[in-house]
Amino acid sequence: MRIFVTGATGVIGRRVVPILLAGRHHVSAIARSAEKRAAFARLGVNAVDVSLFAPAALRRTRRA
Repeated sequence: MRIFVTGATGVIGRRVVPILLAGRHHVSAIARSAEKRAAFARLGVNAVDVSLFAPAALRRTRRA
């Protein structure tokens, strides 16, 4: 299943993302800084820098 996580770097997200990956889900998450995007990439997460208030940009992340 493809899952998009907002708040992935927060308290709950840091616990949920590894569980989703272990369940073999394709996970995408918002990460604003280059360091956080790199950390997600090492885990196998598709990290994106997108605003939740930009619907067109959010739709493009579905294709990634």
